[in-house]
Amino acid sequence: MKNILSESTKVASYLLWEKTRHNSALDLWYCCENIALYLEQNDIISIIKLEEIIKKNKSAYEYINFVRNISFRIYLVSRDRSSLENWYVAESLLNDYEWCRAIVNMAYVYRATREGKIETTVRSEWIRRELEKK
Repeated sequence: MKNILSESTKVASYLLWEKTRHNSALDLWYCCENIALYLEQNDIISIIKLEEIIKKNKSAYEYINFVRNISFRIYLVSRDRSSLENWYVAESLLNDYEWCRAIVNMAYVYRATREGKIETTVRSEWIRRELEKK
C-alpha cells in the first residue's frame, strides 16, 4: 500500500505540474495530498464515485462545489493564477483518467490509514494529523 500511495502521488503531482508548470515539486506533492484528503473526507474513494460527480451537469451544485474545492487547492499552490485558470486546470485534471485514478488511489489509501488497516507515511504534517482523527 505504501508503494501505491507513493507512486500515485508521483503520477498525480507530475500531471498537475504538466497543467500548471509550477516550479516546486514539493508544493505539487502537497497539493495532491490535499486534494486526495478532500476526496477521502467526502467518501470519494473509488473511480466510480468520482465519475458520478464528473458526469453531472456542469451547472449542478454538486459539480460546481466539487470543482471549486479542487481549484481552491490548486490556487494554494499557484497563487499567481486567476481563479478561472485554476478552474480550467481542475476540470482538465478531472478529464484526465490517469490523474483521476492516481488521486482516487491516494484517497483509498488514506481511508485505509484512517481506519487503521495500514500504516503509511504522508509528507504533510497537517494531513498526517487529519488522518489520525477517527
